Amino acid sequence: QMGPWQRVIGLLAIIQGAIAGTSLCDHMDADTSCKQTCQYIVSSGLYPKWRYDEDKCITACKKVICTQVSDACGTAIGTWVNETRDFSSPSQELRLIEADYTSAKSIQAMILVFKGISNLLAKSDSLDWTSLQYQNLKSFGNYDACNKISGAQYCLTKFPLDPSGNVAYGPWATCVPNECTANDINKIYNATAYTLLSFAFANVTLDPSMLLGQFPPSTTCGDNSYGWNSGAGIMVGLLTFFGVITVGATTYLYVRSKLEERKNDKGYKELSHVDGDREGINTPAAKKKQPKDLGTKILSAISLTTSFDSFLKLRTGTGTEAMEGVRVFSMMWVVFGHCLAWPFAKGPGYANIYDAIPYNGNDKAWMATWIGQVIKSSEFAVDTFFFMSGFLAAFISLRKLRGRTSLDVAKSSPMLYLNRWLRITPMYMIVIFTYTYVFPMMISGPLVDQSADVEMCKNNWWYNFLYVQTVFPRGVDNKNIGFCYRVSWYLADDMMFFWATPWLLAVFLYNKIAGFVVPSFLCVASIAAGWVIAWKRHLRFATFDQSLYNDFYYLPPWTRAPPYLLGIIFGMFYFEFKTRKMSIPKNMQTILQMSLGIFAAILFGSTVYGSHEANQNVPSGLSYAKNNAYIALAKPAWSIALTIMLFLCFENLGGPVQWFLSLPFFGYISKLTFCMYLLHPIVLSLMFFERVAPMRLTVVNFSVHYIAAIVATAALAFVVNLFVEAPLAGLQRILMSYVMPVKPKSERRKEATDWREAKGDGPSNSKDDVKKSEM
Repeated sequence: QMGPWQRVIGLLAIIQGAIAGTSLCDHMDADTSCKQTCQYIVSSGLYPKWRYDEDKCITACKKVICTQVSDACGTAIGTWVNETRDFSSPSQELRLIEADYTSAKSIQAMILVFKGISNLLAKSDSLDWTSLQYQNLKSFGNYDACNKISGAQYCLTKFPLDPSGNVAYGPWATCVPNECTANDINKIYNATAYTLLSFAFANVTLDPSMLLGQFPPSTTCGDNSYGWNSGAGIMVGLLTFFGVITVGATTYLYVRSKLEERKNDKGYKELSHVDGDREGINTPAAKKKQPKDLGTKILSAISLTTSFDSFLKLRTGTGTEAMEGVRVFSMMWVVFGHCLAWPFAKGPGYANIYDAIPYNGNDKAWMATWIGQVIKSSEFAVDTFFFMSGFLAAFISLRKLRGRTSLDVAKSSPMLYLNRWLRITPMYMIVIFTYTYVFPMMISGPLVDQSADVEMCKNNWWYNFLYVQTVFPRGVDNKNIGFCYRVSWYLADDMMFFWATPWLLAVFLYNKIAGFVVPSFLCVASIAAGWVIAWKRHLRFATFDQSLYNDFYYLPPWTRAPPYLLGIIFGMFYFEFKTRKMSIPKNMQTILQMSLGIFAAILFGSTVYGSHEANQNVPSGLSYAKNNAYIALAKPAWSIALTIMLFLCFENLGGPVQWFLSLPFFGYISKLTFCMYLLHPIVLSLMFFERVAPMRLTVVNFSVHYIAAIVATAALAFVVNLFVEAPLAGLQRILMSYVMPVKPKSERRKEATDWREAKGDGPSNSKDDVKKSEM
């Protein structure tokens, strides 16, 4: 009968290599220690007695005990072992026992892993407790308690099942001496696994060498952190520079304005004293400001006062105010979906993943419920952005192009591209390089790993710079480059869609019918392409079906074009609708409002909840015919519903929906959505990547994290908008005013008149026409 400390020491001989290393093996009775260890394993009930082979167990155990770990690690472990021989002394530390208490139950974990791997090799379709999908075989120990032990460090070990390491059993926490390296822990785990496989599965056809050769352990020790480098210094310097120049410009302009006011007041008083009070001496006309010089324009553009005034100035009287609310809710929906997905990406994940994913037909799992469908359907928020981008590009451009020919549009397209590129790229690149060089320094922890993301952005940032990362997902040399700042795929597709916009508008200006036919044809072709690709590639839109849906449908521009093209078509239609001063007859407004509203609601509901059947199990049981139809048609259907809803709102027939979406509050927040889209991954990563234990997925926990994420993202976006985005936009407008100078008002008035005459409306010099021509 073994004593309690002998049992612990014997068990730790396998768990943590407590008497590992040749220096200890040569000076201890390995046979006795291993015999005690093997007897303990049997008596503890870890294995059935009928499988127990004592000779095999002792031989395998001695292999563990004599594992070649580094001398420093072996000596440190020996010191910890010796401490347990005299636990009665008040001053004596029991670091071995403390470390074991903060570590995972590694033997039990590996036994269960081998059972799970056996099921995988047997290609068993049934899921049990050990299945990878349930992620039960993770144990993170007690990170903080381990770090409180003198001379101890926290290590995590997993058994990867693929070269990338993304699919793996584990990790399990092990608290070991600082002298032990990750390689030492790998050796101990490898030998321990060999021991277990050698005698525990003696009657099972499972070659330990083959298995461990395929699935070797992988260990990391201590906190992962990233220090300063030249890139971080440059980015911090650049961000500091933005802060300094914006504050400096604001201060300078404020002081100068006060000095000018004092000078003007003094001049007025002196003139009044000499000549008396003259009528009109201080009128706005008399004090008319002189045109600003270039320096003043630049200072004004980067001033915080200008940025804040621009933020407070709402776009009113356009008739399209409802789009502001749609834009804000779409951004909130994106964060909503990512807030659930981010813990899956990195970190310890969820403790109750089976409550989120409907494995074995669990219809109570989040993703299987009607509420969970809203999270899954958050990808429609991106289609909303595509649609609105296409609509605004067409509608606003056509208003500005009054009096222009299709040839004029074609000639001006390079400048339009430059204007668009300059408006988006500087801010976009600042965020990417901040994420690459600055963000990694802001986080640390045992599960933090930004190495892959950093390398992808360092090597492949120029794909983002040219907006082609979704065209060359495997790189120009057919190597899998991955995505630098993955959410930026949307900007790449949107930019490529914009490249086609001037030419579609040129066709429209040349011939109205052709202008509607061409984008309609491209839209149908894109839908057909998506359908064919889904069929040929066996794509599944259900999130956990593990198909190549993202690579071949969700990201490429040729399959994501329908929402943008439908936005273009709607923009052309509404431009003609307003140009011809058309309106809906009053006697038809109620009928049209109800019928179109109901139809739009049906389309919205069918797209969001049309995937309900597919999300009732993993893998989904939806037929390929229904699956392919949903992939190809869901996003166009969503866009058609958007078209109907916005048309009713624009024509003041939107009812409560229009009133709510047009609230001024959304007008302010919508100015931040571009920054929010770029910055929310950083906010979510700060919230989740440093965690050292899994979080439970509950309604309350999710709600708290979501509210925190959306508020923090909006607050950060507001600051970045004032100090970076708005100043950059102001500088871009100044640059483009020199590259594309605005024509004199008289010339624009003549073009508006000529355009009306060409349309057959007769000459007009009304202020309204001139104003429209200037937009």
